[in-house]
Amino acid sequence: MRKYQYKVYDKTKATLKSTINPEIIINEIRFTEIINGWQWQLVVKLSLPLTDTTFLQWDILEVSVFDDDSDTWTVLYTGFIEEINKLATERDEIELRVNGIFSFFSRILYEESSNYTLTKSWDPKTIIDAMVDFFNTKYNLLTKNTDTFWTSVSYDFDYTSIFTWMKDIIDLAENYFWYLWSDYEVKFKPLPSTTRNIFTYERDIISLDIDEDALNIVNQLHLEYKTWTKTYSDATSISTYWLREKYITNTKIANVTSADEFWAKYISDFKDPKKKIVMEINAEYAYQRFLLVDDLTDQVNDYTQTIDNLFETVDIESVQPGECCKINNIEFTLPSNLLISKKEYTPDKIKLYLERFENFIWLIKE
Repeated sequence: MRKYQYKVYDKTKATLKSTINPEIIINEIRFTEIINGWQWQLVVKLSLPLTDTTFLQWDILEVSVFDDDSDTWTVLYTGFIEEINKLATERDEIELRVNGIFSFFSRILYEESSNYTLTKSWDPKTIIDAMVDFFNTKYNLLTKNTDTFWTSVSYDFDYTSIFTWMKDIIDLAENYFWYLWSDYEVKFKPLPSTTRNIFTYERDIISLDIDEDALNIVNQLHLEYKTWTKTYSDATSISTYWLREKYITNTKIANVTSADEFWAKYISDFKDPKKKIVMEINAEYAYQRFLLVDDLTDQVNDYTQTIDNLFETVDIESVQPGECCKINNIEFTLPSNLLISKKEYTPDKIKLYLERFENFIWLIKE
């Protein structure tokens, strides 16, 4: 039985206001994490009188889970209380609706020295770092963990929310992703190319759903950017799936170099059928994951490295979107680097959405 801890801080996280008694929590924890995004809304229902005034809008709610192996609490979810609903049915209830920190990004308009038209022709890392710094002038909460993209982009922004900035910048950064979860750290990273997690079918995996959807294929894009309209095509996709066109207007893209970057990202996402695996992982089974290079280096330096140390056994809370995984014990061949793009968490299981794998549908047995 997992143990959870709910703490409430003031909006600056400077003061711990209360720790919620687990006996008054009516519903179980349930939330979603996704790459190129954030932790979605968390709903907490409490058995409290309607006159209770413990909680305020913009208080920060932090949820942790107890790790038996390390004898420590691990933070799972952090967000702002944005709705407080009082419900009188068979008993009095107070419902807290909590949104991840990133929800604030949609409310802050980025500008630089009051110059509301801003052109940046830099590495996306530099732009994202500038946005986080600007956010911290309003709410000093975030840190940065961003990698260099090595390609400059040019974008015109006219008094635009930070949320829109993040969405648009990632459209130019092929094979990169960003996220902001419970640790207050904005990350911008390349997609992984190596496997981290190993799951075994009919042991760890409760259910496995495989889908290939060709409805949204685009293989010819007419892109109107700031100074021109350019047509891009993917001949292989057209030959395989027939011509499928789309016209997009995005005049914030300032030059042809950034237009080409946008196309490269767009075509990688839409030129082929969308291939997905959705699987549920049972919380009753710990699973194996490869150690990172830094973990291995530490063990070698301490003279403790053995073949068993190549793996560690962890609980489902350690599974993260943005990592790759491998599925064992199935009757057809899957690549070993299935990308986890989305995680839906509950105490007894998690649902993982996997993408970007080879076309293996024809290998599945009847």
